[in-house]
This record gives sequence, structure tokens and C-alpha cells, in this order.
Amino acid sequence: MNNVRFNYLYRDASNYLQRGAVVFADANDFSLPDVEVRLRRALMSDGTFAAHQLRLPELFLFVEGAPSPDDHCLHEFFGLEATADQPDDRFNRRFPEFLNEVERASREGWTGFDPHNSSSARRCFRFSA
Repeated sequence: MNNVRFNYLYRDASNYLQRGAVVFADANDFSLPDVEVRLRRALMSDGTFAAHQLRLPELFLFVEGAPSPDDHCLHEFFGLEATADQPDDRFNRRFPEFLNEVERASREGWTGFDPHNSSSARRCFRFSA
């Protein structure tokens, strides 16, 4: 069984960044270049997305501290790669499920939140197309 690594990153407005990846099982029936095109079409035009909508770990540079004025809520898609590594998605999704989730989030509209809001409940807003 081939697995696929979804590589992404968080980059703040000062260009400091943190990379992350999630390995999904069962990418056997996919051509990675074709799937990457599908993903890029589903993401916002600059390749960004809201990690919380895809149930991916958020890679913010601030952890428990207060965000800086440079922080925002978006992550960037960095690419796909085939891997023999074991899947590590915390929801045990297969890659086709994850791809469907990305496309569904795109159809429903990407939502964001203000990381500077001190409220424990996130107040989400929609990004305009």
C-alpha cells in the first residue's frame, strides 16, 4: 500500500515559518501530480487553507503565548509525496477521504478566525472568493 504525505506550513507576516506534514493511507489509485492539481483548485487561489476546517494540526508559531501582530489563521499547501511511512492522521482518514474533505471545504467556503481574539470560542468568518 502506498501512503501519501501532505506537506504544509504556517508562515506569519514576517515570513517566519513552521513546517508540518500528515501521512495518509491508501493513495494507490491516485497519480500524485493529478491529485496535486485537484488540491490546488480546491484551496484558496494562493494555496492557503484553514487547517481547522481540514482537521489538520495547526502549526502556529505561538503555542500558549499571545500571538504577535504578524499572526493569522491560514496555512499553506507545500506539496504531496509518496511515502512508505506509516499513516499518522489522528482521525485515521485514508487519502481519498481527506481529498474529499478538502473539496467539500472548498465548496462550502473557507472560514477563518482571528487568532488575536482572546475568547476560547473561535468566531469564524468566511473568506471572500
